[in-house]
Amino acid sequence: QARVAAAAVPAPAAAEAVSGQEASTTPPAVMADAAASAPAAPGGDDLSKRVYGGMRVCRAWLARVVDCVHADLQILNDWEAEEREAAARDEEGDPTPVRPAPPDAQEWFVRARCANRLHMSEEAIAAYEQCVNEVDRVLRDMGNARQVDPVIHEMNLASSLALLELYACRPECLSNALEVAEVLLQMDDESAGMAPGEASDQAPAEVTAAIYTLVGLHGLEAVQKTQKKLGNAHPAMLRAFEEITECEVSGYDR
Repeated sequence: QARVAAAAVPAPAAAEAVSGQEASTTPPAVMADAAASAPAAPGGDDLSKRVYGGMRVCRAWLARVVDCVHADLQILNDWEAEEREAAARDEEGDPTPVRPAPPDAQEWFVRARCANRLHMSEEAIAAYEQCVNEVDRVLRDMGNARQVDPVIHEMNLASSLALLELYACRPECLSNALEVAEVLLQMDDESAGMAPGEASDQAPAEVTAAIYTLVGLHGLEAVQKTQKKLGNAHPAMLRAFEEITECEVSGYDR
């Protein structure tokens, strides 16, 4: 079963962390030199380990956290600024695009992960949807999916899994969650080398967990009714419904 590793987000220049004391006015370079030559503090707390990017901090790992949050906020700020400028140009009737080319699948993927880390679920969903749409466009343009860079497929899988998790927790997104679950089950069959018309009755763990969440939130009857409206259910989804009843998973009796 495919797994996609989280991509590292490049961090900007280090941000100064709060150490619980009044900020020092000593230049960072002087502090770094003093720290490097300072003896170890009582208890083995080497002052040189408390210097990060030329600045004295309470803990280097905390400065790294501040760096990463700052990087995410910068991505979000650039994203929002671009959308505001585009909206302003639309109101003025200016056809000039904000940028030479619209964001591609990879950029939408980075934005989506950033918004998700910042617990901005609506923005994350919108960006993941854009990423999936861009991947679909690339696949249509290429014609033969085997010629597409594997990274595109990995982004599609990761985005779909993230959308399923986000949809499953939102009561108004039941249909969306089931549609994405069906797509993921088909993708799992393709990755397993299933012949056309064949399908596995075992769902990936992430899809099963999402179905259980949906049943706990809406009840098994409501989930099954919605699935029927969408069309024939994948064998793995039908099997998951049976397991929910057999194991009396929360929501099975309503």
